[in-house]
Amino acid sequence: AAGHAVQVGDFTLNRFHAETQEPRPESYREDLQTCAGRGEVCRQVASVAETGWDFSSRWAPATRGAFHVNASEVTRILPVDLNAIMYNFERTLAAMSEAVALRRPLPDVRGRPSYAD
Repeated sequence: AAGHAVQVGDFTLNRFHAETQEPRPESYREDLQTCAGRGEVCRQVASVAETGWDFSSRWAPATRGAFHVNASEVTRILPVDLNAIMYNFERTLAAMSEAVALRRPLPDVRGRPSYAD
């Protein structure tokens, strides 16, 4: 997971970053053609696939025109949605860990307002 975390000042942010520089097994033929032996392109393609999002201009540099999968720079992007999800997960995990360590009931960490009243 070392490639997924990026230090920005005092903060650790998350990004999509596949470890492989080889074609993906599930799309081997297509990746072989797209990557043409360029490991970094394979990493970018695998990283986009890791996101669960479609291949789109979301992953293209803002300075270029039309999106092409070879131009993807997903590993250079720090997605707000990914970091919001990870922040909530880390808060929840910390609260649960503290509750277990102190042997007290788990707090409601869902962040939802109570409409009981």
